[in-house]
Amino acid sequence: MADSTTEQEPNAADSTTTQAAEGQDPAPEGAGADGQDFMPITSQEEFDKVFNRRWAKEQAKYDALKTKVAGYDALKERATAAEAKLKKYEQDAELEKQKQEIATEYGVDVRLLHGTTEAELKACAETAKEVIGSTTTPVVGTDGAAGGSEASGDLRDFAKSLFST
Repeated sequence: MADSTTEQEPNAADSTTTQAAEGQDPAPEGAGADGQDFMPITSQEEFDKVFNRRWAKEQAKYDALKTKVAGYDALKERATAAEAKLKKYEQDAELEKQKQEIATEYGVDVRLLHGTTEAELKACAETAKEVIGSTTTPVVGTDGAAGGSEASGDLRDFAKSLFST
């Protein structure tokens, strides 16, 4: 008999508490959600009017959310583009740093180096160094004309005598 006394049937106060706990607005008995007396819908026109008013409110909420989402999507695209641009700038800065280091290491001008990897830059620097190292600086004679070394002076005289009439 102790069990039967602990189990009680729910009363009206319990159902109101249950509705409030479930997130429903408990309305006083006989009152509508807006606090007015409840008016039952008796015709299709009244139902359509209430339904359309509620539908318009929900549609407005939906449209506002769609606008927000579109705004967020646009911001996300801009952020992605900015991140890609930043990554490119960082890669370019790292490449320029590598070019400076390799140009200093090989003793060539940084403007001569082309490539995107360290191996390409080093190969370019080696090639540039070979080309620059194999060319000789022209010797300028005392008369201001460019010429070769003294050893090639005989060839110059020969060429002058050959082409002069």
